[in-house]
Amino acid sequence: MLEGVTKTGSFQSKTFNMKFNENNQKTHLKVPEWAKQIIWYQIFPERFRKGYSHNNPTLSYFSKKNIKDWEITPFGKEWFHRSKWESEISDKFYHTVNYRRYGGDFKGILDSIQYLKKLGITGIYLNPVFMAPSNHKYDASVLHHIDPYFGSDPQGDFKIINKEISPENPAEWQWTKADIEFLELIEVFHENGIKVIIDGVFNHSGRDFFAFKDIIKNKKNSKYLDWYTIKRWQKNNKDGFIYKSWLGHKNLPEFAREENDFNKPVKKYIFDIVSRWMNPGQGYSGIDGWRLDAVDCINHGFLNNLAKHIINEKKDALIIGEIWHIHPEYILNNEMHAFMNYPFCYNAVDLLLNKKGIDYYIKKQINLLSSYPYNNTLVMQNLYSSHDTARLNNIILNAGMDLSLTDHFQKTKLQFSHKYKIGRIGRNLEKIRKLLLVIQFISPGAPMIYYGDEVGMEGANDPDCRKPMLWEDIEYEDEIKHPIFGVKKQEENTINYELFEFYQKIIKIRKKYKALNYGEFEYKKINDNILKIKRFLEDEFVITYVNISNVLEEFEDSRNFYKIKPCSAKIIDNHGVYYDI
Repeated sequence: MLEGVTKTGSFQSKTFNMKFNENNQKTHLKVPEWAKQIIWYQIFPERFRKGYSHNNPTLSYFSKKNIKDWEITPFGKEWFHRSKWESEISDKFYHTVNYRRYGGDFKGILDSIQYLKKLGITGIYLNPVFMAPSNHKYDASVLHHIDPYFGSDPQGDFKIINKEISPENPAEWQWTKADIEFLELIEVFHENGIKVIIDGVFNHSGRDFFAFKDIIKNKKNSKYLDWYTIKRWQKNNKDGFIYKSWLGHKNLPEFAREENDFNKPVKKYIFDIVSRWMNPGQGYSGIDGWRLDAVDCINHGFLNNLAKHIINEKKDALIIGEIWHIHPEYILNNEMHAFMNYPFCYNAVDLLLNKKGIDYYIKKQINLLSSYPYNNTLVMQNLYSSHDTARLNNIILNAGMDLSLTDHFQKTKLQFSHKYKIGRIGRNLEKIRKLLLVIQFISPGAPMIYYGDEVGMEGANDPDCRKPMLWEDIEYEDEIKHPIFGVKKQEENTINYELFEFYQKIIKIRKKYKALNYGEFEYKKINDNILKIKRFLEDEFVITYVNISNVLEEFEDSRNFYKIKPCSAKIIDNHGVYYDI
């Protein structure tokens, strides 16, 4: 609820307070307590780290094109530097970049667990891991097997997979090497106190999906006709038919629906794979939940039934949906616990980069935070960047953009917006980044870091936000090229250790206080430049003052006098312990 208007000095200062009330928790999907204290880290497996040298993806796995001299791209190679084989296909960077493979695998992730623990991570969100030809894996070939190239024995795995006559039948499913190595990876994460959720891409498949391939082969005689929506049969079409696909992307055919659910065989298959990865048996604990892709394209009946099935498999599982705006109906209809909280990003960017003012920020935040039962708000994934956005570095570099508008996808993609700024941010903008992180880690909701943001990785939107991760033991070429203009200011592509240490610091602060994980909140405008955010739980409180201006601010609050440097913050607890940011 909204409370009170008080006066401080010669200006009005509005205080907004949200009270937590258990009775507001209307959904029967109980929010898992563990999810309220998680520090999330998103991993894009193909680009995170390569552990094995012998399991390189082959060109034929993902392309029918005969590319002379094609090879795996080394992690340390400059992103915009093109190999000979790329130049021979096209003179345009964005025409060939998706033919690259870097070979990230589970062994690489396993080798990185101590790095993640050092950072302070307690939860992992993995982009799709199931068998698929693309680098991003949102075009699944099957959902009951892990991609063989994420494991140690791709060829052996393919032999097992190819023996399946009816892939939709769980009775035929065997465990491949990659399947087992994935389950073992989850066990190691759990042993180190880290939860794991994975991408559930259930709206659509790829064209290589076993059911769709059978329709291409057998046409009207396929036993999988009711898995997809065939609009009409057309002999002069290369497939022989026209089908419904996700947002018109022909490489992503949509699974067929009934009136308010998925068609029965599709639904059964999805429910079967959910059970497989949540309760695999054989002594393995399985995943801790799902991030559901493109849920706004899926009917509510299916999502509601899916949620019941997930919770039935594991009572304390977490269900996160991909939603880009405020949509409480998905939570109130018992379909999921929370979302990837993009509106959180929009509000913080409007405050610190787009200069819309503290009053505007408080209004937007209160609207966001009061849109859901507060228990659900506490497990929203508060993020700035992901595999579908520009990097945080570049969001800061390109201030003034309204990220809540749908056209931001085009405007943040360098191939469409040639003047979109790339490169590392300077010292002054580093102050803005730290303030954004302060707000992220003291706000209601669970903070999520997109891999590499903690070491200063930069990049425009897809595909440039999906560069290979920076590691200490890999030497990286300097960045000197621009995909459109040819050259750019030369910069070292190196780890920002100071930024990494700041992430460690703010994560430790977040973990120290229960109020920051479970507490209520209060917003107050001290003056036009100072925002006060208070989190409190029982007798514990944490107050954060954020100076959004470029001048030193001196002010009084609650009979205490403060000085805060330009573009800085001060965090104070109820014992008088304070942190200057």
